[in-house]
Amino acid sequence: RPVFKTNVTEFAPLRTVTPQVSLSIIRELTNLFTNPNNDLALDPSFEDTNDPSVNHEYINELEQNSCVKAAYGRMFMYDIPTMPNDSQKKIDLFSYEKRQFDWSKEYLQAGSIERVQTEINTGLIVYEPQNTIKVGDTVTLYIEGKPQEIEIVGMLSTSPFNNEAGVGTIICSEDTFHRVTGQNDYTIIDIQLEDHTTDAEVNALHRTYGEGY
Repeated sequence: RPVFKTNVTEFAPLRTVTPQVSLSIIRELTNLFTNPNNDLALDPSFEDTNDPSVNHEYINELEQNSCVKAAYGRMFMYDIPTMPNDSQKKIDLFSYEKRQFDWSKEYLQAGSIERVQTEINTGLIVYEPQNTIKVGDTVTLYIEGKPQEIEIVGMLSTSPFNNEAGVGTIICSEDTFHRVTGQNDYTIIDIQLEDHTTDAEVNALHRTYGEGY
């Protein structure tokens, strides 16, 4: 970029605004991160979309909308214990559909994504250095006190989800998620809009499905 030089005796502010993050919070960063390489895990429960109450039938309706290029949902369940009353070993479980499985193929380290899509009670484990679960293992999840088994048939090098330290991530099909959790509605639906979509059409989607979505 070009550099402009000038001689001035003082600067005059053109506009003064209140920052969204106060200086007192910014000063706390040095306390939260004791060194530049520290990671602070985000708690997914802070998201306001964690309630599995997005009607799964919305997907079919959205795909019929002329301004929607693609629509796909995900179901979440966090902090599932893998042993009875053991709070130290937990799993975050997520569902994928075809598009999301296709996107994840480039991150496949071992195993088969196709098996996860077609075989019930199978899943992909996401690699983490501290993770001891490997392809071929069977993980027992305790959901509402009942054991549910998932066979690990593949491993991904990464995923778009953040989890707490020591909590594993398993990705499964929608059919498997419904089978082991009993949930059928989505936690979130992502929408890709066509390039020609207008603000009026976006507002119409909000009116149809509510401001909460």
